[in-house]
Amino acid sequence: MKYSKNEIITGKVKKVFPNNIIVADKNELEYNIVKKEISDKKQINVKNTFKVGEVINFVFLFYNREKNMRYGSFKKNHPNFGKNNNNFMLKATKNGFKNLEAFNKATFKKVKNDKN
Repeated sequence: MKYSKNEIITGKVKKVFPNNIIVADKNELEYNIVKKEISDKKQINVKNTFKVGEVINFVFLFYNREKNMRYGSFKKNHPNFGKNNNNFMLKATKNGFKNLEAFNKATFKKVKNDKN
C-alpha cells in the first residue's frame, strides 16, 4: 500500500532499539521511526516507551528507495512528545468518549484479524 506524506498509519512495534523503533503496518511493510521523530525530550528512553507487539499510530514521512525503508514520526501524532511543554488532555464531547472507544475497538479488532 502506498501512503501519502503526513498520512496517519496504524502499526505494530516489531523491534525496539535505543535510538529507533521498527513498526510494521497491516501489510507487513516496515517503517523506521528514529529517536528525533519519537520525542523532542532528550531524556526519553525509547526502550521504556515502546514494547514489541504494541499497536501505535504515527505519521508517514517519506520512503527512501535506496534503503528500501519507510520513515515515520510518532511525535507529530502525539503532541505530548513534541517540543511543547504543555501536557495535552482529551476533553469529552457530547458523546463522551464513545466515538473514541468505538474507533479504538474497531482498529484493534482489525489489527487482530489482519494478524490471523
